Formats: sequence, structure tokens, C-alpha cells
Amino acid sequence: MPGSVFLKRDPITLRTLEREDVPFLVENSNDPEMRPFTGHRLPDTTERIEATFFDEEGDGVSLLACVDGDPVGLVGLSPRSPTSRTVFGLTGVMEMGLWITPDAQGNGFGRKSAEALITYAFDDLRLHKISARVFDFNELSRALFEESLGFQHEGVQRDEIYLDGSYHDIHYYGLLDAEWSVDG
Repeated sequence: MPGSVFLKRDPITLRTLEREDVPFLVENSNDPEMRPFTGHRLPDTTERIEATFFDEEGDGVSLLACVDGDPVGLVGLSPRSPTSRTVFGLTGVMEMGLWITPDAQGNGFGRKSAEALITYAFDDLRLHKISARVFDFNELSRALFEESLGFQHEGVQRDEIYLDGSYHDIHYYGLLDAEWSVDG
């Protein structure tokens, strides 16, 4: 049985993660086509995925993006730093993460998933800011955050991560609650 529907933004349904979703997460986390965009350098195992999503009481939100009941990606919010550990306390800042499987990309599923989660974060969780990090070579995600969702480019950490034989910059983005509209 799939997880409970938590948010909808046609054609996307965001549902809670269940243990039966672990094989989908492991497969995509280890997919050579996906791995560079997630920054994962070590293989993910069932145990590692289960520990990440099911063994800790966390302050984050992780939801499976589905189309017609089939998973196509993952979207989530996590505390950005120890000072923003709880959703309702301290700084009110969370960091967004998002991936869509290669076969499902180019259909607007990432944008729709992000819009649903951002609206939830600002309206229901009363967050003040959502941040995001994107590798310099991930032009689709940079365009999504800058052009489609209205995030502001806040800076670059140069040569921050080593992947596939070279160093890459990480671009940082932020979106304040007052800046958000579904139109980006």
C-alpha cells in the first residue's frame, strides 16, 4: 500500500515515504545518471537509506513525488543548521532538496513538486526562508530555482566538491516567504 497523500499539485501527488519505497530510493540514489546531481560519492544501501529516512526523529520533511501512483522523484526540506533545527523555532529556515528520475524529467514534475512543498512550508509551517544548494554543472536545477521558482542567487562556494575528477562550485539560493507566489 502506498504512503498517504500529503500534498497535491496536479499532476503531482506528494506522499509520505514508506519502507516499501526504499528500493526505489536505493536504485535512484545509485543510478550513475543521477548520482552526480545528488553529490553522493559512496554507494547507498538499503540500510543507509532506511537509517536516513526511518531511524531518526528528524525535523525535516521528505515526500515521494508520484504521477498516476508511480514514484518519479523525491522532494524535501531539512534543517539548514543547528540553529534551525526545529520547523517551528529559532530561525525558521529550511533547505530544499529535490530530484526527479531521468525518465520523468522535462515534464514539469520538479517544478510542481517544489511549488507544492514551498507553499506548504510558507503557509502551514510558517517558515521565513527556504534555501537551496545546486552544483555549477546542474543547469536545469539552477534554472528551476532562479527562473521558475523565484529564488535569489545568494552566493557561490568555489571548488566546494570533488566529483568525477574535478572540483565544482556550489551555488546557494534563497527564497523569503514575502517573495513567494505560485507564479515564481
